[in-house]
Amino acid sequence: MKKISVLLVSAVLLASCGGGEPTTPTNLDPAVPPEERPLPDGYLQGPVFDVVATLQVSDGATGRVVLRVSGSLPDPCHEPYWSIDDDGRTLDVTLVSGVAPDTGACIQVIAPFSVEIELGTWVSQGRAVVLNGEEVGSF
Repeated sequence: MKKISVLLVSAVLLASCGGGEPTTPTNLDPAVPPEERPLPDGYLQGPVFDVVATLQVSDGATGRVVLRVSGSLPDPCHEPYWSIDDDGRTLDVTLVSGVAPDTGACIQVIAPFSVEIELGTWVSQGRAVVLNGEEVGSF
């Protein structure tokens, strides 16, 4: 009888330990979230030109995903800004240029740029990466 009571109490205690939030990321959640650089409020949005992008995924238990992008901005006063939308299957990166409205006169010459966009550190793979409507790769 004593053995049955001990087994019953043990079973109840073990059952009560489950049911909480997971302590490790799922395959849908990044261990480290993507890093956005949104266009500040009031800034004027402009285009980016001649964009070349590559996707780098590091090896290991969790894969760090980086989108390397180079291209041209309308002028040296513009800076690159990006937002990232994750629908569970695709990381959709929107890259634009932006400039403060009070910047004043700026030399009118195309300016090269290069950025590394941190897309996060993921426990498992299975996402496509799209930049401005064009698929760059997947991880």
